[in-house]
Amino acid sequence: MSALVHEALSLDSLKKQLFWDDDFEGDSIKSHWVAGGDGSATVVDGEAGGIVRLSTTATDLELIEFDWGNISSLLVTKNVSYEVRVRLNHLTSVDHYIYLRSDASAYFRWRFSVLDTNWMIYARDAGTSTEEDTGITPDTDFHLFRIDCHTHGGSHAHFYIDNVETANSPISTNIPDDSVDYLRPYLLIQTRQNSIKTMDVDYVAVRQDR
Repeated sequence: MSALVHEALSLDSLKKQLFWDDDFEGDSIKSHWVAGGDGSATVVDGEAGGIVRLSTTATDLELIEFDWGNISSLLVTKNVSYEVRVRLNHLTSVDHYIYLRSDASAYFRWRFSVLDTNWMIYARDAGTSTEEDTGITPDTDFHLFRIDCHTHGGSHAHFYIDNVETANSPISTNIPDDSVDYLRPYLLIQTRQNSIKTMDVDYVAVRQDR
C-alpha cells in the first residue's frame, strides 16, 4: 500500500497557492472594493454574467478609481498573476489604466490614453519607469489583460492580451521591490473632455504562491 494514502489529508496542505476572483455577479459590489474620485462604479446585470461599469463625470479631467483600498497583499516574489477582462467603451479624449499597484511610485501597468496609439506596458519602482509599446491598437471589444510576475533569472513581468504575450514583454527593469511594495488590483479611467467616459470590467482574478 502506498504511504501516500495517508498523506496530504489536511486542506491546508492543498493550498499551495492563493486563488481569488470576482465576477461581479449580484446587484452590489463586494465590500473589499473601493471606488474613488468623482465618478461611479455600478454593477450592470445581464451582460457577460455581470459587469462593473466605471463611469467618469462629464467634467474634463475628472476620474474614477477602483481598487482594494488599503488592502495590498500581492508580491512579485510570490509569482503573482493578475488578470482582468475589460472593455473600453470610448477611444478618444479618455485615459485608461489597468494596474497591479502599490502606490504612484511602484506598479505594473497597462495604459491607453490620449498620449498613445497603442496599448503601453510599464514597470515602475521608486519613481523610475520602464515603458514599452505593445504594438496593439485598442478597440471596443472585451479583452483579457494579464500581468505575470516571475523571479527565475531575476524578477520580471510578462504582459499578455487574450493569452498572447505582447511585443516588448517581459520587462525586467524597474520591478517593484517586495520589501516595501505590496501590490493590489487597481483600475482607473479619466475623461479628457466635458463628457462621460466608461469602461466595463467583467472579472478580476489573482493567483500567487504562498
